[in-house]
Amino acid sequence: MFYAKLSLFAWLLFNLQFSHAGCSGCCSSHEGIGEGCAENDRIYCGDGSISPSCPCECRDTDTTTIVNTIIDNSVNDNSTSLGAAIVETDAIEDDTAVAPREYTIQYGKVTAVTDGDTIKITALDGSTYTIRLAEIDAPESCQRFGFDAKQSLTDLLLNKYVTVMEEDIDRYGRVVAHITGDFFIGSASEYQLEHGLAWVYDDYATDSSLDVLEQIAHDAQLGLWADNTPMPPWEWRRGEYDCVSQRDSFAWQVAELYVATLGYAPDNEGLQYWIDELQNGNWTQATVAQSFFDNPTVQAMYPSNDNSALIDALYLNIFNRFADTEGHAYWLTELDSGNIQRNQMVIALLNGCWTNPDAADDLKRFQLQVEVALAFAGYQDRNGIVFRALHADDQLLLRQAGTDVLESITTDTDTKYSAIDAIPALLGGLID
Repeated sequence: MFYAKLSLFAWLLFNLQFSHAGCSGCCSSHEGIGEGCAENDRIYCGDGSISPSCPCECRDTDTTTIVNTIIDNSVNDNSTSLGAAIVETDAIEDDTAVAPREYTIQYGKVTAVTDGDTIKITALDGSTYTIRLAEIDAPESCQRFGFDAKQSLTDLLLNKYVTVMEEDIDRYGRVVAHITGDFFIGSASEYQLEHGLAWVYDDYATDSSLDVLEQIAHDAQLGLWADNTPMPPWEWRRGEYDCVSQRDSFAWQVAELYVATLGYAPDNEGLQYWIDELQNGNWTQATVAQSFFDNPTVQAMYPSNDNSALIDALYLNIFNRFADTEGHAYWLTELDSGNIQRNQMVIALLNGCWTNPDAADDLKRFQLQVEVALAFAGYQDRNGIVFRALHADDQLLLRQAGTDVLESITTDTDTKYSAIDAIPALLGGLID
């Protein structure tokens, strides 16, 4: 692809640009340099946007002179002219021709991956930017496949040096850009589409070749296309969903049962089994919960003659505390009398606590644990770890890893990311 061929020249160009004050080409695609200076010491462009790279001193710099670097025509059949800050490209391929574009190019290190289409980068001059991948929209973090999309981008880009080809600044101040690198083919946007972990963002996409990549992934049922009814993230956002309302997803419902009842993150094979049963209408969350209590392993954890131990465990797993005396007495009476079954208690606790504003602080940790549990299962899925195919000792190792990955999670969101980062080390020994 053209982007990959260009990245080395972009790196040379970046060094030329930033070794000479970094002012050439400032705001050239945004109606030139405007009036005033933003709080981040970056200039305002003529269209009101903030330049991601040009410091305030550039307001007094003549930006009309651009030093051109001529690239050998073997890079592309169409001659390409690179300015100190600007690249203008014509049609790249006959079948997927797009209108000429103008890019501001920078080179830097990816220091964080926020989700499946957003990264943070530190440029060579020390400036930091939030980058939104151009022309795609990946599942939100709390959507199904949100963790997979983020992990895919993390595996590809984190701590790598990349070329940033800026297209725009969005309404949140993020740089909308194509990301390329010498260590992969094409762009990061293309990579996510090829793996079925993003949609083409039709409202903003201009490259028709991306639709082809999406269709290929769809036909192969890769990534999110394995779901019968994947929800595009723009519809998810329009519906004002959040992590709590994402409980409507079957993946979340099953994962929270694992965490609440068993206290560990699920094996992916088990998780997917129950998701399929729910999707096919064969089960409900309540009957899935009952199947947990019918399992001999769970029966050994919670003997039928000791409902008090079950109440303590559920409260610790969900709220990270014991029930107060009154609450414990209420549940014990209901369970001992048979007025409520164990599976019904679990569902009642979960449904009640998510809708109770007073439980928000208690639930923060549980919410993060469920998110990590889904990431834990996603890692198994991506790396071919199948529970039933494992030796008995490795099955025990997987179960222990499911416990260990949740132990360090607190109400601090950073602990979620630390736990997710630890998953490869916990499960690496199970990969063939």
